Amino acid sequence: MKMALIAFAALTTALCVAGCSSSKESAGAGAPDPSGNPLPAETEPERDPSPSATFGYLIQNENCKCPEFSTTDRKNPVGYTFQATYKMEEGFITSIKIGFENRSADTLFLDPGTVMVSSKNIDYQYNNKFLPLPDMAIPPGESEDLELDGKEVTSSPTWRKIAGEKLTLTLKGMRLGDTVLGTQTITFVPENPLLQDQD
Repeated sequence: MKMALIAFAALTTALCVAGCSSSKESAGAGAPDPSGNPLPAETEPERDPSPSATFGYLIQNENCKCPEFSTTDRKNPVGYTFQATYKMEEGFITSIKIGFENRSADTLFLDPGTVMVSSKNIDYQYNNKFLPLPDMAIPPGESEDLELDGKEVTSSPTWRKIAGEKLTLTLKGMRLGDTVLGTQTITFVPENPLLQDQD
């Protein structure tokens, strides 16, 4: 099974994290200073997840909220599988994997088609723009994977953008023999590590 790579490098995911940073009193907070006045409580700084950690997206399609989603073309024997992950490395880096399964007697051609990734909050390089799919032909009975990679374009990366983020992927224009396949639209919602393990 071959894997093709295509960059979608620039979506826009500006997320607001409300109530996700935790504030605690330090051990000595509230104790009086030498003049007898109480000291102000100290606020614990926001704890960002490890930059080496990779997090997943949940796909919200057809009453599913799952890390991997499979579907088929409505009129033709072509199957699709979608999944995605992201990490923070001087900005958000997102990777979307699409599996194509040709169950027909005709060849599946990706190259007439296009793909668009739209982010609600993150500024990727080609956010909301259709890009051509690679020159890939999938013979009858075979499967191939396509990976889309995108990096946020920003001068001030922040985890706050992850709150409320939503990613939409649109595939259209692919052909099965001479037949144009239906459009596929997939919605991704990222795991928010800032909401986990809060004391």
